[in-house]
Amino acid sequence: MEEEKKGTLFAFLAMLLSGAFPVVGKFATNSLPPLFFAAASLLVGGAASLLFCRNSKWGEANPRDAFLLIFFGGILGSALFYIGISQTSAVNASILVQAEILFSLILSYFLLGEKITPKQFFLSFLVLAGALLVLFRGSLFLNAGDLLILAFTFCMSVEAYLAKKLMEKIGVFETIAIKAVPAGCVLLLFSFLAGETQNTSVFALPSILLFIWQGLPGFFFAYFFWFGALKRINLSKATAIMVPYSAIGVVFSAVFLGEAIVWQHIIGLAIISFSVFMLARTNSEKRN
Repeated sequence: MEEEKKGTLFAFLAMLLSGAFPVVGKFATNSLPPLFFAAASLLVGGAASLLFCRNSKWGEANPRDAFLLIFFGGILGSALFYIGISQTSAVNASILVQAEILFSLILSYFLLGEKITPKQFFLSFLVLAGALLVLFRGSLFLNAGDLLILAFTFCMSVEAYLAKKLMEKIGVFETIAIKAVPAGCVLLLFSFLAGETQNTSVFALPSILLFIWQGLPGFFFAYFFWFGALKRINLSKATAIMVPYSAIGVVFSAVFLGEAIVWQHIIGLAIISFSVFMLARTNSEKRN
């Protein structure tokens, strides 16, 4: 029961840290090449995770799961997100990442054997509805960037499933490092081949500070708490608790980007708060 409570707390902390992720990503890719920014952020976060790997059992990690985590969670997922958000708005990206909860429910039921009760289904969709109400501002037109963000949410669901499997054998820091370091190197190579490193602004101090921010609070600490939650509670429950991070992004958008907060935001946040509180009171179970 203590592990359940700790996992729930970790999911909440991951949610709070992840709130600025789309906003910082959009701000950065307005002036920086997306692949280079993705690579630099991953390498900063990966380097931090390596510092905490002690007496690790790297050999016990399933090579297939590790490779798929690198590909879906690191290389493909990061590329889709940063290229996608460079072509759409932070608000649209925040709306579309809510699709992750639906993918996670499917994966957790069919691949992890987790029990999804009618109450969890109802509350999860209620969280999704509240988040959409907070984030939706008029009609939604899906451009190429929006579609890339939608594909990113599927990669994140696959990542959560693979990370949960890997952490049955290895630790949280090792799992973060497996995702981040190889993927960061591959994306850096792609960025170099695409000529992005010829842009001298990527090595300026403001750019370096953005890499550090996105790589440490935005990636390393957020993933430490996120993977720590996955290690202790059901994927479906952890994902549902994480969903409101996009609503927090609206607050950051209002503060840093000057976007207005309207009545939909207030009602949506009330729905989300109630739903997440009720989800946090449920226990993770396996199907018989």
